[in-house]
Amino acid sequence: MHSKTLEQLLVDKIAVSGSIPFSEFMENCLYHPQFGYYSSGRKVVGRDGDFYTSVSTGELFGRLLADGFYQVWEQLGKPERWQIVEQGANRGDLASDVLARLRELDEQAWQAVEYVMVEPFPALRKLQRETLTAKGLADQLRQVSSLAELPEKSVRGVFFSNELPDAFPVRCVKFFDGEWHEMRVVRDANRQVFDWREVPCDEELLALIAEFDIPALEGYCAEVSPLTARWMGEVASRLAAGLMVTVDYGGLREELYTAERNAGTLRAYRRHHQESDVLASPGEQDLTAHVNFSQLITNGERHGLRMREYTDQHHYLVGLGQLRFFREMEQAANDEPALMTRLLRQYKTLMHPVMMGVQFKVLVLETDWD
Repeated sequence: MHSKTLEQLLVDKIAVSGSIPFSEFMENCLYHPQFGYYSSGRKVVGRDGDFYTSVSTGELFGRLLADGFYQVWEQLGKPERWQIVEQGANRGDLASDVLARLRELDEQAWQAVEYVMVEPFPALRKLQRETLTAKGLADQLRQVSSLAELPEKSVRGVFFSNELPDAFPVRCVKFFDGEWHEMRVVRDANRQVFDWREVPCDEELLALIAEFDIPALEGYCAEVSPLTARWMGEVASRLAAGLMVTVDYGGLREELYTAERNAGTLRAYRRHHQESDVLASPGEQDLTAHVNFSQLITNGERHGLRMREYTDQHHYLVGLGQLRFFREMEQAANDEPALMTRLLRQYKTLMHPVMMGVQFKVLVLETDWD
């Protein structure tokens, strides 16, 4: 019922001009207020859902991040008020894990923190508040519907996202017959399915293609994200002092746009399986494309941020583990062996090269510290 209703909405949009950019198709499939895969609250993460995330492995991911965030609070001079801003918080499980760890680490840091969730959708805001209320953590929560609700230079602390930019709507391009074309979405009336149509690229697309030197090879396909530049500007303008930490899968320009990777990275997932058709079942499957971390770095630097670290999740978590985790595990081995076993199992999953350790990248950008 959901997909049929959204399908008709998309058909009506296409009827106006004959085709729409894939970014518009993707935005509606993921974020339509009533029928979107994310916005409706129907998305389920973990064993019973469509995919796993680092958060769904257990509480350890949030505990390790909290150790790193705590260092930021210390570097800021232990202010009486500081912020952790999370965008794309889903049901609030990561926030729960981070806040519980901060309360365990230092009562002063926990009392001082304001955990801000940027969430435009009422269904998810409700779930987030319920998650934190159940753990007695809701007093630290502030919810806003967009970054625009945060005044410029109002955030002192950390802006964090886990698997957010990979779900930004992308435009799809293909090089053939000596020029770049945009792959737009049309409706095949005979077969009653969505299909592709190629049209010459506009100036915005050509500028992005040139900026990242995407190979002009016959048949080469790629995705570009016009939204990323705007998002980076919005985040940077609100971060007065601290870090922007982005965890996602993707790579630098030279990793993403190789001659061998000529089919692009756009994918659809459902029930932990990659689906063959990204245009099928609108609103019922996850749509995602690898993140161009070079674009994040470039646009961050344009807005006054500088790169502090770019690495994979394995090496990033090893660094965080050295703060406290390894020492605590030595103690738990004697006092709480069951806890040690559970956390070590999570740690191996988060760092395993075939699972999450290498596939996920971590970019840390920083402001000037005052």
